[in-house]
Amino acid sequence: MDDTSFRELARERLGPLGPEESDRAIDVTLRVLAEACSRCLADHIAEALPPGAAKIMREVIGHELGGDASAIVARTARREGVRTALGVEHLGAIASVIGEHLDDETMRLAEAELDPSVVRLLQPRRFAPPTIAHHDAHPRTTLSEGHPGGTDQLAQAHHSSAHVDSVSGVAHEDERLSTAHGTRQEQQHETLAEGRSKRS
Repeated sequence: MDDTSFRELARERLGPLGPEESDRAIDVTLRVLAEACSRCLADHIAEALPPGAAKIMREVIGHELGGDASAIVARTARREGVRTALGVEHLGAIASVIGEHLDDETMRLAEAELDPSVVRLLQPRRFAPPTIAHHDAHPRTTLSEGHPGGTDQLAQAHHSSAHVDSVSGVAHEDERLSTAHGTRQEQQHETLAEGRSKRS
């Protein structure tokens, strides 16, 4: 993989960042990871990367700052000038691209030297391509169309036992709210408001 392909893959993993922001995140991550490693491990990682990325790492080999993932994230975020949450995302995305370039020997060296939380960042990950919605050639029917597989819309559906005359005022007049006379106690004048109870 050449430098252009390396950066394109890293930009894709970084998501919606501009080219300058992406390049800054890539460069910062390469430097921070190189600083966290011993001279030997940083050199092994640089050997596995395209020449441009290797050159950036080799500029800072020998710092050997170490640290776990949270320390590396903090350094990444501070140097990029972003919030810690974005530092986590950027470091994880770019470290996974770096990890995909590493051979088994380099990964063994990393596992022996680095904090396990940093090694996990370098583990190659499976990034699924975005899913594309597929539309059926035949439109599906929904509940709003009456019932699954039906052709009548719900608004046109009639239930055979429905009281169709209730709204018009013809049937069930004693059950309509507008003409109801209250509860049974109210109809028999046995409410507490009337001053009578069943006991009196």
